[in-house]
Amino acid sequence: MTSEGVKTQSFRSMNNPGSFRLNRLNRRQLLRSAAAVSALAPISALAQEKRDGSLPASFDGLRPLGSRVKPITSDEFQARVARVQQLLAEQKPQMGALFVAPGTSLFYFTGVHWWPSERLLGLLIAQKGEPLVVCPAFEEARFREQLRIPAEVRVKQPCSPSTTTCGRPHLAWNLLRQIPSP
Repeated sequence: MTSEGVKTQSFRSMNNPGSFRLNRLNRRQLLRSAAAVSALAPISALAQEKRDGSLPASFDGLRPLGSRVKPITSDEFQARVARVQQLLAEQKPQMGALFVAPGTSLFYFTGVHWWPSERLLGLLIAQKGEPLVVCPAFEEARFREQLRIPAEVRVKQPCSPSTTTCGRPHLAWNLLRQIPSP
């Protein structure tokens, strides 16, 4: 075909959308086809696995966990706090304390499952002495139920509507003043 013939054929295809559409999938058809193929793929793999009837060799050495799983003890939580206190003392320059916010770190040190909210809650681990917990007054009972280490719990009363500030800077300042300097 000559270059003139190719140009004519291309022009005909662009101007005749009916002939061009037969060779092309629309988005909906493409998604349906992809979904059908992806749904069938695991089924065929599962069917083949059932035919073999065996698991991979790496599974042979596995045993059920059963009685080998032990809950984390209060002593282990206390050891974690003691290790942080040791690391705080060894830091150059020394750090006076570590503040732990709600989340996985709080659980790691205290056994308390708590997630961040708009209210101040946290654990303050000083170089020496017992850890200090600050929590909202209305959450104190629930927090103490979960707490797995000995710690002083200080409660924060809710703000009164007449005040413009909630006293968080004063609370934080008072806590920091009580930390012995390194």
